Amino acid sequence: MSRRKELRRRVERFAREHPVWSFLALPALVALLCALAGALIRTERERVDDVIAGAQAALEAGDVGRVMGFVAPDFRQEGMDAAELRQFIRTGLNTYGPPTIVIHSRDYDIQGDSARCSFKVLARFPRSAWARDHWSRSLWRVGLRRNGRRWCISEVVPLELEKHPVDGLLGLGRRYMKLPGDLE
Repeated sequence: MSRRKELRRRVERFAREHPVWSFLALPALVALLCALAGALIRTERERVDDVIAGAQAALEAGDVGRVMGFVAPDFRQEGMDAAELRQFIRTGLNTYGPPTIVIHSRDYDIQGDSARCSFKVLARFPRSAWARDHWSRSLWRVGLRRNGRRWCISEVVPLELEKHPVDGLLGLGRRYMKLPGDLE
């Protein structure tokens, strides 16, 4: 007799001989399975959060390569490709230093293989005269695209800085950073 059939036979016998225990064990078994599923199954929102948190941690560490690991290889925005975005991030980190970032008030829109997350950011920059001693406030939207099971950043849009509208990444760069000539 196979193991499976033997196990089934034992369970059925136990259920016949101990009906009360069998009845009580069913809800416990269902609760256990639900807890296991909750621990093992990651939602799309959690996966999107992991990408944003990973990129945030990489920025705070000043690790441009790790930041770019979260960006779609075919990134295109405002005429910028992934290589130019890498240079943009490097310029920002060289100018202001690795920031301390707090993200809050997240709003998600996940549909199929695309997602958008808007959030408020508090940031401090160690080499900035205006954001070294106080928290800079900004509003951002990040677009993501799923490639298989992996989410990648496909869009980074600053919307506001200190309650003033910002004209995209390049507008932010022109206003607060000296951009290299190839990005202007």
